[in-house]
Amino acid sequence: MSAVTGLDKVMRAFDMGDRVSIVHSDGLTGTIQALLLTNEGLQYQIRYWRDNIRTVEWVFADEICKLSK
Repeated sequence: MSAVTGLDKVMRAFDMGDRVSIVHSDGLTGTIQALLLTNEGLQYQIRYWRDNIRTVEWVFADEICKLSK
């Protein structure tokens, strides 16, 4: 067992500007616009439009999936 927690998880990497779909949503897609390293881990700021309202929120890698180009 590793002394550092979380090393056994599969790491997903995203880059700025990547188009992603939001897991457990009704087909929402967004764009990564910022990265943040916190005590909880790496977070990604995504922006997307829902009901004609621009929305920005922070998510973890397991909450998004990269869209193929």
